[in-house]
Amino acid sequence: MQSSLDNLHDIYIPELIGFEWTEGHILVAIFLLSLLISTLYLLGSYLLGTRFRRTALRELNALEKSEDISGTFELVKRVLLTTNKREVVASLSAEALVTFIDAEPIVLRLNNTLFQSNSQVSKQERHLFFAAIKKWIKKQKAIYD
Repeated sequence: MQSSLDNLHDIYIPELIGFEWTEGHILVAIFLLSLLISTLYLLGSYLLGTRFRRTALRELNALEKSEDISGTFELVKRVLLTTNKREVVASLSAEALVTFIDAEPIVLRLNNTLFQSNSQVSKQERHLFFAAIKKWIKKQKAIYD
């Protein structure tokens, strides 16, 4: 009697399928690489384009700690030179500067106190002033944006 196991053939194990670079894989890789390069370029240009804003906000925080209102107006002028043409901004000062930036009334009031030696500015007014300038700086866009 023949056993049932005698009729079995050898077990065939196929080779592992390796990875081959086909045209489809190459096209997908090129697409992903171009997407990565484009994203890095756009991120880099955004970071360079908004660097002035981050720097100005950092400087404004330092000016707020030292309560330097006149230094804040110098900072505003430098930001304006970054965001507008020099010919437009160079002649601005005092009320013309505040009118040009279209700031809140507290900014005009504190601008006027710079020229009055006996004026007193409350802590809340200073806080509102720096908050208004901070809000204004965040809205600014560089000329090349």
